[in-house]
Amino acid sequence: MNGHTVHAMLDSGAGCSIIDVGSLERIGMKDCIARGNNVLINASGHHMDILGIVKIPTRIGNAKLIVHEFKVLNLRTYSNILIGRDYMQLFERITFDFNRNSVRLGNNSIKCVT
Repeated sequence: MNGHTVHAMLDSGAGCSIIDVGSLERIGMKDCIARGNNVLINASGHHMDILGIVKIPTRIGNAKLIVHEFKVLNLRTYSNILIGRDYMQLFERITFDFNRNSVRLGNNSIKCVT
């Protein structure tokens, strides 16, 4: 993300992609937050504290560079980067291989970290 290697969680149940403000600081984009739809409800029905949105240049494996919109979560955990369906749908096919502990997004295979 923005030229930095990060760990992220693929979440096929999430409609949008999210990054926490701490991770955004780490990749040097905290000053890029724009106002946007700040209403977001998590799976348990609670409102999430969203500061705004940010468009981040991303690359998974050798895939082409994708500038994608992330909602910015008001937390400084430095570990909340969630790739939702909005990002995953940009790839033709997604395959989860639980035996090999990997995910394939289009033609790019990613080793899962446990």
